[in-house]
Amino acid sequence: MIFDLHPKETIEELVGREKEVEHCISQILSKNWIIIGGQREIGKTSLMKVVINEIKKREQIAGIYINLRGVRSLNSLLTILVSEINKEKISWRFKVNINFLITSAGIEIRGGSKRRVVNSLIELLNSSDEIVIAFDEVQELSFASKQFLDILGNVYATNPKVHMIFSGSYVGLVKALLSPPSDSPLHGRPPTEIRL
Repeated sequence: MIFDLHPKETIEELVGREKEVEHCISQILSKNWIIIGGQREIGKTSLMKVVINEIKKREQIAGIYINLRGVRSLNSLLTILVSEINKEKISWRFKVNINFLITSAGIEIRGGSKRRVVNSLIELLNSSDEIVIAFDEVQELSFASKQFLDILGNVYATNPKVHMIFSGSYVGLVKALLSPPSDSPLHGRPPTEIRL
């Protein structure tokens, strides 16, 4: 149903955004990361979900969507990321061995300290085969923006098969992603911005 208030997931439901979908897909295939910006309730989440589903269908590239609303720690982010990987049944795309176990049910996290969580996120993302990860409401990670930016900088420099899409309010972390300061690991590598 076109006019319900829930985020859309197919291109047939997403009215008037075909150009934005195509632009996002071309940016992903060009190995650029993307930030989708715009005011609340304009369709950022719908665009992210449709792009993920279209790239899965057209290019056979795995994709996961992660809503960060309410996520208050990097440990929670790691747990959600592993849960989504297992839900999508794509654990075979990851070659992890230090901070994780691969079981018949998917990937399991080995326990550890906060430092280990950062290392686990880096290991998980750097061990991935081709994947698109969409982080919605990324401003929620502002509490850990330095560590998250360090993780992103590591992944950007190490694994070109990981494609990121971000969306969120233009404060804190989103601002740091769009205009990384000179001491940021993403300095000189800002994502492509798509404003709705």
